[in-house]
Amino acid sequence: MNKWNIILLVFDIALMGVVLFLLFRMRSSAKAVSYVPGDLLEGELLKVKKAARSLELKRAEMDSLGEELKEKQGHLESVIGKVEAVIDSMAAPGAGGESSETEAEPSRSETLAMAREMISEGKSIDEISARLKLYRGELELLKSLDEISSQ
Repeated sequence: MNKWNIILLVFDIALMGVVLFLLFRMRSSAKAVSYVPGDLLEGELLKVKKAARSLELKRAEMDSLGEELKEKQGHLESVIGKVEAVIDSMAAPGAGGESSETEAEPSRSETLAMAREMISEGKSIDEISARLKLYRGELELLKSLDEISSQ
């Protein structure tokens, strides 16, 4: 029986050694794992902060560009208004035979207003061009200006 006691004692000591070895190994790997992600998280946090700063700069730049576009849009609308007024004034003093035809036809500003209405109704540019006898480029410009002003 002494032999079995000695064998059991040696087996228990070996088993305790293995358990202690595994515990110390797990504890040291847990410390290493918790340390590395902290460094990784700090690095990722720095990247996110840099991206946020970059986005803020882009936003400020976009705001200033938006203001510039609004100013340019206002200028273009005033130029278009002046051009329409000049075209209307040039069309008004027509010759005798032509004056009856120009009275029957709408003025340039009325034609453009009708074109804007038709664009807002969703009619195609080709259809509007054929009906109102306007150039396709004029209608595309009107459409893009209306889209910009609606934003």
